[in-house]
Amino acid sequence: MLNNQRKKNIDNMRGIGIILVLLGHTAIPLDLDKYIFSFHMPLFFFLSGCLFNIKKYNNFKIFLKRKFNSLIIPYISFSSVTLLFWVLIGRRFGNYASVSIEKIFIDFLYGRDLIYNPALWFLPCLFIVSIIFYTLLYIVKNKYILYSILILSAIVGYFNSIFNTFKFPWGIDIALNAVVFYGLGNLLYSKKDIILIKMANYKSIFVFISLLIFSITCCYLNNSISKVDMAVNKYGNIFYFYLSALSGIGMIFIVSNCIKSKLLSYIGKNSLILMCLHQTVVFTLLKGILVFIFKVPKSTINGNSLIWGIIITTISIVIFLPTCYIVNEYFYYFIGKSNKIVYKENQIA
Repeated sequence: MLNNQRKKNIDNMRGIGIILVLLGHTAIPLDLDKYIFSFHMPLFFFLSGCLFNIKKYNNFKIFLKRKFNSLIIPYISFSSVTLLFWVLIGRRFGNYASVSIEKIFIDFLYGRDLIYNPALWFLPCLFIVSIIFYTLLYIVKNKYILYSILILSAIVGYFNSIFNTFKFPWGIDIALNAVVFYGLGNLLYSKKDIILIKMANYKSIFVFISLLIFSITCCYLNNSISKVDMAVNKYGNIFYFYLSALSGIGMIFIVSNCIKSKLLSYIGKNSLILMCLHQTVVFTLLKGILVFIFKVPKSTINGNSLIWGIIITTISIVIFLPTCYIVNEYFYYFIGKSNKIVYKENQIA
Protein backbone atom coordinates (compact mmCIF):
# COMPACT_ATOMS: atom_id res chain seq x y z
CA MET A 1 0.00 0.00 0.00
CA LEU A 2 1.40 3.36 -0.95
CA ASN A 3 1.97 5.68 1.99
CA ASN A 4 0.45 9.17 2.02
CA GLN A 5 3.64 10.94 0.95
CA ARG A 6 4.04 8.75 -2.10
CA LYS A 7 0.36 9.16 -2.98
CA LYS A 8 0.74 12.94 -2.85
CA ASN A 9 3.85 12.69 -4.99
CA ILE A 10 2.00 10.69 -7.62
CA ASP A 11 -0.93 13.15 -7.54
CA ASN A 12 1.55 15.98 -8.09
CA MET A 13 3.09 14.11 -11.01
CA ARG A 14 -0.35 13.55 -12.53
CA GLY A 15 -1.13 17.23 -11.98
CA ILE A 16 2.00 18.32 -13.83
CA GLY A 17 1.35 15.69 -16.49
CA ILE A 18 -2.21 16.77 -17.25
CA ILE A 19 -1.17 20.43 -17.39
CA LEU A 20 1.42 19.44 -19.99
CA VAL A 21 -1.24 17.46 -21.88
CA LEU A 22 -3.47 20.55 -22.01
CA LEU A 23 -0.57 22.77 -23.04
CA GLY A 24 0.56 20.24 -25.67
CA HIS A 25 -2.91 20.23 -27.23
CA THR A 26 -2.88 23.99 -27.74
CA ALA A 27 -1.05 25.67 -30.62
CA ILE A 28 2.35 26.14 -28.97
CA PRO A 29 5.76 26.39 -30.70
CA LEU A 30 6.56 23.14 -32.52
CA ASP A 31 9.83 22.50 -30.66
CA LEU A 32 8.11 22.69 -27.26
CA ASP A 33 5.24 20.59 -28.57
CA LYS A 34 7.70 17.92 -29.70
CA TYR A 35 9.39 17.88 -26.28
CA ILE A 36 6.13 17.57 -24.32
CA PHE A 37 4.94 14.71 -26.54
CA SER A 38 8.23 12.88 -26.01
CA PHE A 39 7.26 11.90 -22.46
CA HIS A 40 3.78 13.10 -21.38
CA MET A 41 1.80 9.95 -22.31
CA PRO A 42 4.57 7.56 -21.19
CA LEU A 43 4.33 9.45 -17.88
CA PHE A 44 0.64 8.56 -17.47
CA PHE A 45 1.21 4.88 -18.24
CA PHE A 46 4.10 4.91 -15.76
CA LEU A 47 1.95 6.47 -13.03
CA SER A 48 -0.86 4.01 -13.65
CA GLY A 49 1.66 1.24 -13.09
CA CYS A 50 2.82 2.89 -9.86
CA LEU A 51 -0.73 2.70 -8.51
CA PHE A 52 -1.35 -0.89 -9.58
CA ASN A 53 -1.30 -3.45 -6.77
CA ILE A 54 -2.17 -7.02 -7.70
CA LYS A 55 -2.79 -7.87 -4.02
CA LYS A 56 -5.98 -5.79 -4.09
CA TYR A 57 -7.63 -8.36 -6.35
CA ASN A 58 -8.58 -11.81 -5.11
CA ASN A 59 -9.03 -13.11 -8.64
CA PHE A 60 -9.06 -12.05 -12.28
CA LYS A 61 -12.83 -11.56 -12.30
CA ILE A 62 -12.65 -8.92 -9.55
CA PHE A 63 -9.69 -7.26 -11.26
CA LEU A 64 -11.51 -7.13 -14.58
CA LYS A 65 -14.66 -5.70 -13.02
CA ARG A 66 -12.78 -2.92 -11.22
CA LYS A 67 -10.74 -1.98 -14.27
CA PHE A 68 -13.86 -2.00 -16.40
CA ASN A 69 -15.53 0.38 -13.92
CA SER A 70 -12.54 2.71 -13.64
CA LEU A 71 -11.60 2.84 -17.34
CA ILE A 72 -14.32 1.59 -19.68
CA ILE A 73 -17.26 3.18 -17.85
CA PRO A 74 -15.57 6.62 -18.09
CA TYR A 75 -14.78 5.89 -21.74
CA ILE A 76 -18.44 5.19 -22.48
CA SER A 77 -19.74 8.05 -20.31
CA PHE A 78 -17.45 10.76 -21.62
CA SER A 79 -17.79 9.47 -25.18
CA SER A 80 -21.55 9.92 -24.93
CA VAL A 81 -21.31 13.45 -23.52
CA THR A 82 -18.58 14.72 -25.81
CA LEU A 83 -20.08 13.08 -28.90
CA LEU A 84 -23.37 14.87 -28.26
CA PHE A 85 -21.49 18.14 -27.77
CA TRP A 86 -19.48 17.53 -30.93
CA VAL A 87 -22.57 16.77 -33.03
CA LEU A 88 -24.41 19.87 -31.79
CA ILE A 89 -21.51 22.34 -31.63
CA GLY A 90 -18.00 21.01 -32.21
CA ARG A 91 -18.37 19.77 -35.77
CA ARG A 92 -19.40 23.26 -36.88
CA PHE A 93 -15.80 24.42 -36.37
CA GLY A 94 -14.08 21.93 -38.66
CA ASN A 95 -14.34 20.14 -41.99
CA TYR A 96 -16.44 17.28 -40.65
CA ALA A 97 -19.54 17.50 -42.84
CA SER A 98 -18.61 14.30 -44.69
CA VAL A 99 -18.04 12.25 -41.52
CA SER A 100 -20.85 9.73 -41.16
CA ILE A 101 -22.49 8.66 -37.91
CA GLU A 102 -21.69 5.05 -38.83
CA LYS A 103 -17.95 5.80 -38.97
CA ILE A 104 -18.09 7.59 -35.63
CA PHE A 105 -19.86 4.63 -34.04
CA ILE A 106 -17.35 2.16 -35.49
CA ASP A 107 -14.46 4.29 -34.22
CA PHE A 108 -16.10 4.36 -30.78
CA LEU A 109 -16.28 0.56 -30.70
CA TYR A 110 -12.73 0.37 -32.04
CA GLY A 111 -11.38 2.85 -29.50
CA ARG A 112 -9.18 4.62 -32.06
CA ASP A 113 -9.26 7.76 -34.23
CA LEU A 114 -12.01 9.33 -32.15
CA ILE A 115 -12.66 12.50 -34.10
CA TYR A 116 -15.19 13.75 -31.51
CA ASN A 117 -12.70 13.38 -28.62
CA PRO A 118 -9.18 12.23 -29.61
CA ALA A 119 -7.84 11.97 -26.03
CA LEU A 120 -10.19 9.11 -25.12
CA TRP A 121 -7.96 6.57 -26.91
CA PHE A 122 -5.95 6.39 -23.68
CA LEU A 123 -8.68 4.69 -21.61
CA PRO A 124 -9.31 1.48 -23.59
CA CYS A 125 -5.58 1.22 -24.29
CA LEU A 126 -4.81 1.48 -20.55
CA PHE A 127 -7.45 -1.20 -19.94
CA ILE A 128 -5.58 -3.55 -22.30
CA VAL A 129 -2.23 -2.63 -20.73
CA SER A 130 -3.59 -3.40 -17.24
CA ILE A 131 -4.77 -6.83 -18.36
CA ILE A 132 -1.42 -7.61 -19.96
CA PHE A 133 0.56 -6.63 -16.87
CA TYR A 134 -1.82 -8.39 -14.48
CA THR A 135 -1.31 -11.57 -16.51
CA LEU A 136 2.47 -11.12 -16.46
CA LEU A 137 2.55 -10.64 -12.69
CA TYR A 138 0.29 -13.62 -12.17
CA ILE A 139 2.44 -15.93 -14.29
CA VAL A 140 5.96 -14.55 -13.77
CA LYS A 141 7.29 -14.32 -10.22
CA ASN A 142 10.90 -13.44 -10.97
CA LYS A 143 11.38 -9.69 -11.40
CA TYR A 144 14.41 -10.14 -13.66
CA ILE A 145 12.34 -12.23 -16.05
CA LEU A 146 9.69 -9.50 -15.90
CA TYR A 147 12.27 -6.89 -16.88
CA SER A 148 13.38 -9.14 -19.74
CA ILE A 149 9.79 -9.52 -20.97
CA LEU A 150 9.31 -5.74 -20.85
CA ILE A 151 12.45 -5.24 -22.94
CA LEU A 152 11.20 -7.82 -25.42
CA SER A 153 7.82 -6.08 -25.53
CA ALA A 154 9.56 -2.78 -26.28
CA ILE A 155 11.45 -4.34 -29.18
CA VAL A 156 8.39 -6.10 -30.61
CA GLY A 157 6.29 -2.96 -30.14
CA TYR A 158 8.87 -0.85 -31.90
CA PHE A 159 9.14 -3.13 -34.96
CA ASN A 160 5.36 -3.39 -35.04
CA SER A 161 5.13 0.41 -35.21
CA ILE A 162 7.61 0.44 -38.10
CA PHE A 163 6.38 -2.41 -40.27
CA ASN A 164 2.73 -2.93 -39.37
CA THR A 165 0.24 -0.39 -40.70
CA PHE A 166 -2.83 -2.15 -39.30
CA LYS A 167 -4.39 -0.46 -36.27
CA PHE A 168 -5.59 -2.96 -33.70
CA PRO A 169 -8.73 -2.20 -31.67
CA TRP A 170 -8.37 -0.59 -28.25
CA GLY A 171 -4.72 0.21 -28.90
CA ILE A 172 -3.47 -3.37 -28.57
CA ASP A 173 -0.50 -2.48 -30.77
CA ILE A 174 0.20 0.66 -28.73
CA ALA A 175 0.00 -1.44 -25.56
CA LEU A 176 3.20 -3.28 -26.51
CA ASN A 177 5.19 -0.13 -25.74
CA ALA A 178 2.81 1.31 -23.15
CA VAL A 179 3.10 -1.78 -20.93
CA VAL A 180 6.84 -1.13 -20.65
CA PHE A 181 6.21 2.17 -18.84
CA TYR A 182 3.34 0.66 -16.84
CA GLY A 183 5.54 -2.24 -15.76
CA LEU A 184 8.50 -0.03 -14.88
CA GLY A 185 6.24 2.19 -12.81
CA ASN A 186 4.98 -0.81 -10.87
CA LEU A 187 8.37 -2.44 -10.41
CA LEU A 188 10.19 0.75 -9.40
CA TYR A 189 7.47 1.65 -6.89
CA SER A 190 7.23 -1.84 -5.44
CA LYS A 191 9.50 -1.07 -2.47
CA LYS A 192 9.84 1.88 -0.12
CA ASP A 193 13.55 2.36 -0.83
CA ILE A 194 13.18 2.51 -4.60
CA ILE A 195 15.89 4.12 -6.65
CA LEU A 196 13.69 7.08 -7.69
CA ILE A 197 13.16 8.15 -4.08
CA LYS A 198 16.88 7.88 -3.40
CA MET A 199 17.53 9.92 -6.53
CA ALA A 200 15.06 12.59 -5.44
CA ASN A 201 16.67 12.96 -2.03
CA TYR A 202 20.23 13.17 -3.35
CA LYS A 203 21.25 16.44 -4.93
CA SER A 204 17.82 16.82 -6.52
CA ILE A 205 18.61 20.09 -8.33
CA PHE A 206 21.67 18.58 -9.98
CA VAL A 207 19.71 15.46 -10.93
CA PHE A 208 16.82 17.55 -12.28
CA ILE A 209 19.08 19.67 -14.51
CA SER A 210 20.91 16.58 -15.74
CA LEU A 211 17.67 14.80 -16.60
CA LEU A 212 16.24 17.89 -18.26
CA ILE A 213 19.28 18.32 -20.50
CA PHE A 214 19.44 14.61 -21.27
CA SER A 215 15.72 14.30 -22.09
CA ILE A 216 15.81 17.37 -24.35
CA THR A 217 18.93 16.10 -26.12
CA CYS A 218 17.42 12.65 -26.75
CA CYS A 219 14.14 14.20 -27.87
CA TYR A 220 15.75 16.31 -30.57
CA LEU A 221 18.19 13.60 -31.62
CA ASN A 222 15.07 11.55 -32.37
CA ASN A 223 14.57 13.44 -35.63
CA SER A 224 13.30 10.57 -37.79
CA ILE A 225 9.72 11.81 -37.13
CA SER A 226 8.20 15.22 -36.48
CA LYS A 227 7.26 14.16 -32.94
CA VAL A 228 6.50 11.12 -30.81
CA ASP A 229 2.79 10.35 -30.71
CA MET A 230 1.67 7.23 -28.85
CA ALA A 231 -1.92 7.73 -30.01
CA VAL A 232 -0.87 6.82 -33.55
CA ASN A 233 2.00 4.51 -32.55
CA LYS A 234 4.81 6.83 -33.75
CA TYR A 235 8.11 6.70 -31.84
CA GLY A 236 10.97 7.37 -34.22
CA ASN A 237 14.27 5.92 -32.97
CA ILE A 238 13.55 3.38 -30.22
CA PHE A 239 16.59 4.23 -28.11
CA TYR A 240 16.06 7.98 -28.18
CA PHE A 241 12.34 7.49 -27.56
CA TYR A 242 12.81 5.44 -24.39
CA LEU A 243 15.74 7.50 -23.12
CA SER A 244 13.84 10.76 -23.60
CA ALA A 245 10.62 9.38 -22.09
CA LEU A 246 12.24 7.81 -19.02
CA SER A 247 14.48 10.79 -18.29
CA GLY A 248 11.46 13.08 -18.72
CA ILE A 249 9.50 10.97 -16.23
CA GLY A 250 12.40 11.13 -13.79
CA MET A 251 12.56 14.91 -14.22
CA ILE A 252 8.84 15.26 -13.42
CA PHE A 253 9.34 13.06 -10.36
CA ILE A 254 12.04 15.38 -9.05
CA VAL A 255 9.85 18.46 -9.56
CA SER A 256 6.77 16.89 -8.00
CA ASN A 257 8.75 15.77 -4.97
CA CYS A 258 9.81 19.37 -4.33
CA ILE A 259 6.33 20.89 -4.70
CA LYS A 260 3.79 21.05 -1.89
CA SER A 261 0.63 22.28 -3.54
CA LYS A 262 -2.90 21.23 -2.67
CA LEU A 263 -4.08 22.76 -5.93
CA LEU A 264 -1.65 20.69 -8.00
CA SER A 265 -2.58 17.57 -6.03
CA TYR A 266 -6.28 18.24 -6.64
CA ILE A 267 -5.66 18.68 -10.36
CA GLY A 268 -3.77 15.38 -10.34
CA LYS A 269 -6.57 13.56 -8.56
CA ASN A 270 -8.99 14.79 -11.21
CA SER A 271 -6.71 14.29 -14.21
CA LEU A 272 -9.15 11.76 -15.68
CA ILE A 273 -11.89 14.39 -15.96
CA LEU A 274 -9.51 16.91 -17.48
CA MET A 275 -8.20 14.32 -19.91
CA CYS A 276 -11.69 13.41 -21.10
CA LEU A 277 -13.19 16.88 -21.50
CA HIS A 278 -10.50 19.38 -22.39
CA GLN A 279 -10.14 18.93 -26.16
CA THR A 280 -13.74 18.63 -27.26
CA VAL A 281 -15.64 20.75 -24.76
CA VAL A 282 -13.45 23.34 -23.04
CA PHE A 283 -11.06 24.17 -25.87
CA THR A 284 -13.92 24.45 -28.37
CA LEU A 285 -16.01 26.70 -26.13
CA LEU A 286 -13.05 28.78 -24.99
CA LYS A 287 -11.74 29.38 -28.50
CA GLY A 288 -15.26 30.18 -29.67
CA ILE A 289 -15.64 32.80 -26.93
CA LEU A 290 -12.24 34.33 -27.71
CA VAL A 291 -12.92 34.49 -31.46
CA PHE A 292 -16.60 35.47 -31.61
CA ILE A 293 -17.01 37.54 -28.44
CA PHE A 294 -13.59 39.04 -27.78
CA LYS A 295 -12.73 39.20 -31.50
CA VAL A 296 -9.34 37.56 -31.09
CA PRO A 297 -8.18 36.47 -34.57
CA LYS A 298 -8.28 32.72 -35.00
CA SER A 299 -4.85 32.88 -36.60
CA THR A 300 -3.51 34.40 -33.37
CA ILE A 301 -4.88 31.60 -31.18
CA ASN A 302 -3.62 28.93 -33.58
CA GLY A 303 -0.35 30.68 -34.34
CA ASN A 304 2.05 28.47 -32.37
CA SER A 305 2.23 31.01 -29.56
CA LEU A 306 3.47 29.93 -26.12
CA ILE A 307 1.71 32.89 -24.50
CA TRP A 308 -1.67 31.94 -25.96
CA GLY A 309 -1.02 28.31 -25.12
CA ILE A 310 -0.44 29.22 -21.47
CA ILE A 311 -3.49 31.51 -21.44
CA ILE A 312 -5.80 28.83 -22.84
CA THR A 313 -4.35 26.16 -20.53
CA THR A 314 -4.72 28.37 -17.45
CA ILE A 315 -8.29 29.41 -18.23
CA SER A 316 -9.17 25.79 -18.96
CA ILE A 317 -7.90 24.69 -15.55
CA VAL A 318 -9.87 27.46 -13.85
CA ILE A 319 -13.00 26.28 -15.67
CA PHE A 320 -12.28 22.70 -14.72
CA LEU A 321 -12.05 23.24 -10.95
CA PRO A 322 -15.82 23.65 -10.46
CA THR A 323 -16.44 21.08 -13.21
CA CYS A 324 -14.44 18.48 -11.27
CA TYR A 325 -16.40 19.25 -8.12
CA ILE A 326 -19.71 18.83 -9.96
CA VAL A 327 -18.65 15.51 -11.50
CA ASN A 328 -17.37 14.15 -8.18
CA GLU A 329 -20.48 15.34 -6.32
CA TYR A 330 -23.29 14.55 -8.76
CA PHE A 331 -21.94 12.54 -11.70
CA TYR A 332 -19.46 10.25 -9.95
CA TYR A 333 -20.77 7.29 -11.92
CA PHE A 334 -19.22 8.94 -15.00
CA ILE A 335 -15.79 8.06 -13.59
CA GLY A 336 -16.82 4.57 -12.49
CA LYS A 337 -17.51 5.36 -8.83
CA SER A 338 -20.48 4.07 -6.86
CA ASN A 339 -20.31 6.94 -4.35
CA LYS A 340 -19.44 10.62 -4.56
CA ILE A 341 -15.84 11.56 -3.90
CA VAL A 342 -15.07 13.74 -0.89
CA TYR A 343 -11.60 15.18 -0.44
CA LYS A 344 -10.70 16.02 3.13
CA GLU A 345 -6.98 15.97 3.73
CA ASN A 346 -6.13 17.29 0.28
CA GLN A 347 -9.02 19.67 -0.26
CA ILE A 348 -8.00 22.88 -1.98
CA ALA A 349 -7.31 25.62 0.57
